[in-house]
Amino acid sequence: MKPWFSVFILLFYGCVALAAPSTLVDVNYQGKVQAGSKNQARKAIVDQAVAETSRQYIHEIIGESKAQKNKALIESKVIQNYLKYIPILKVNRLEREGDGVVGEVVMKVSVDNLRQLLLKEGLLYEIEGPPKALPMVRISDRVNSQSYAWWVQDDEGQSVILKDMMSHFNGKLKAELREHGFFGLSPVTRGFVNLVPGVFRTEKPRTEDYLIVGQLFASAIVIRGEYKITALSSFTDKYHLDVRLEALQSSNGRVIGEIIRQYETEMGPFQAVVNKKILEVNEVISKDLVAQILDAWQKGTFGSSLLQLTLRGDLQYKQMEALKAQLLDKVKSIRGLRARFFGPSEVTFEVDSSITATQLAETIRQQKFSPFKVEVDQVKANKLALNVKTR
Repeated sequence: MKPWFSVFILLFYGCVALAAPSTLVDVNYQGKVQAGSKNQARKAIVDQAVAETSRQYIHEIIGESKAQKNKALIESKVIQNYLKYIPILKVNRLEREGDGVVGEVVMKVSVDNLRQLLLKEGLLYEIEGPPKALPMVRISDRVNSQSYAWWVQDDEGQSVILKDMMSHFNGKLKAELREHGFFGLSPVTRGFVNLVPGVFRTEKPRTEDYLIVGQLFASAIVIRGEYKITALSSFTDKYHLDVRLEALQSSNGRVIGEIIRQYETEMGPFQAVVNKKILEVNEVISKDLVAQILDAWQKGTFGSSLLQLTLRGDLQYKQMEALKAQLLDKVKSIRGLRARFFGPSEVTFEVDSSITATQLAETIRQQKFSPFKVEVDQVKANKLALNVKTR
């Protein structure tokens, strides 16, 4: 292993708990305006520089189509609040030229803060309106050999007790989602089973089946999992509750939240102690799961896929960091870049990307990364390798 890899590993793991600072990008803008006085010219050139620079970055982050569709909102809620993402701005010079005034504006733009402002205004994602979550959680009573899954069959033959337990969980989940601007569907009480195609009415669907059903109900999130009730072997009237849940993005199956919990009931009659325990834990579980979903949403990684990006080349640590910074700056579809593997002359990153590996490769081909020569070496379904040389 080359020396810089050792240094990088030490720095990476030593700093992993620290919050990364917002990246500031240097922008030099030159423009021409029509103005009578110097003060008017200064204001006009600043307004022009802010507007054009903001639009450029916003279009790269959310796409041309969404930017055009939300033009008025962007102008009034984002660009008017440019100080939140352009903390440093200076007019270097103003000169008369013909019938106007030319000027140079130097700015530092925080792309991270711009993303947060777009997120706050509901512009970061393609989703229209609040994102929907569809719970597909099964409850299994191994003590009495019963189970309930709302998407399997109608109420006939189903356990009313188990259904009520799941209805309570869905209610707590919906309330917690609503607190954070999400919308939780209520499949248990709304008869959603009648809208599910027969091929998907199985107690343990495949992952792709969950995603299809989620898309069928226009849900950005599917929450799958199981509540499993078993008897403790050493007691006759005490029970074990095992809860395993996952929140999946319907678009690509990526896990954005996970709950794995085990509980024991008090001693007593089955229905009383089990129902009491489930009512107790439903609120805690809902809060924890929604907190994870909210974290993915706020980080801007919601709707993105996880890809592996490998950089191959004899790069020193500072060179690799410089290239990493340029990738984050120039390729707006990359929403996160985390080192995961170090080998001789290569580093593999885990990438949050809003586009596929093939699309990402094409985007990278169109960029220049000074002073590096970057060539796409290999593209697979969720993997991308780049050969990197210094010019």
